[in-house]
Amino acid sequence: MPIPYLRQMFGPGAEEAIAGYKAAFRDETVLGAFMLFGATDRWISRFAVGSGWATGYDDQGKELVKVPIKEPEFLRPFYDEKHEVYRHNLT
Repeated sequence: MPIPYLRQMFGPGAEEAIAGYKAAFRDETVLGAFMLFGATDRWISRFAVGSGWATGYDDQGKELVKVPIKEPEFLRPFYDEKHEVYRHNLT
């Protein structure tokens, strides 16, 4: 979207917000917050990030959810010899 349009929609801080979002991959705490978003239907009062994981806690300090900061990637061969099929990425 053009910056002037985004500024009109979201206000004068639109450029800074975009820059922060683009730089988020370098900040493990921000990534942890992003990964926890939608990971549970419970209210997360606080969260902690460490060792590649983000953990969300309720207001009593009980762990609600734990998610990896980076989702694992699996590269599968185009041809699966075991099942004798080809895999196609249709998305």
